[in-house]
Amino acid sequence: MDFVFEQRANTITCSLSKNLNCLAHLHEHIEAVYMISGYSELILEDGRFPLNPGDFSFVFPNQIHGYENSDNVRAFLLIFSPELIPEFSGIFAKKLPVSPVVQNVNSEVVTLIKLLHSQCEASHEESNEIVRGIILALTGILFKEFEFTDLNKYNISTVKNILLYCNEHYAEPITIDDAAKALHISRSHLSHIFKERLNSTFGQYISKRRIEHACLLLKHGECTVTEAAIASGFDSVRTFNRVFSGIVGVTPRDFIKNDALFFKPTGSNLC
Repeated sequence: MDFVFEQRANTITCSLSKNLNCLAHLHEHIEAVYMISGYSELILEDGRFPLNPGDFSFVFPNQIHGYENSDNVRAFLLIFSPELIPEFSGIFAKKLPVSPVVQNVNSEVVTLIKLLHSQCEASHEESNEIVRGIILALTGILFKEFEFTDLNKYNISTVKNILLYCNEHYAEPITIDDAAKALHISRSHLSHIFKERLNSTFGQYISKRRIEHACLLLKHGECTVTEAAIASGFDSVRTFNRVFSGIVGVTPRDFIKNDALFFKPTGSNLC
């Protein structure tokens, strides 16, 4: 299974989804899912949690997570910055839920989710504070259902350290030897982790991370193909074009032309 570190520019993202399947990833936002119909499995760190209709999952910042077996679902996906609700900053900083899933939530939660979805679709500025208020109320209700444990009981895993290092340095001309030295592990052990835990090589992972960043730059029209290549860590446009086409399935120029909305590496999705 591949892992990706995401950086989200938007404070809030909410949508109805028919397919939750995506690469395991981590980001600094909270990610919540309410299952309307169908079945999915939340992969969180080293655990696997079933999601059935009526269930609500809540993933804390910087937890490795993804979804499987959810090809035909209807789910409400909510991703937001913890800074949006500072009232719970102490919990986000010091606690983790023992289980991320609340089963069969009550009608009050369902009503708030419906109201939140309608407000997220609204374009008027006055809806912003309403959305924040709904998320605050929703979080408060759900947190009463969670059993929490202290965050300091959880050591940061080697895999997570690797992800954080790669996210910080992928745009640099780094090698597996550089990473092993910085992470204080042997080159062979790092290579083994990529093969067994990340289903990739170090070079393949860095290439995917660079292409993900390039896609975001090209999608938002922030730079040219050449500028995107350089900003993403490639030493030549020719190499960038080859790697981009191999991972995304189209050339960078076709990607821009087709106004692709999401970065979708071959055989996988990102949430």
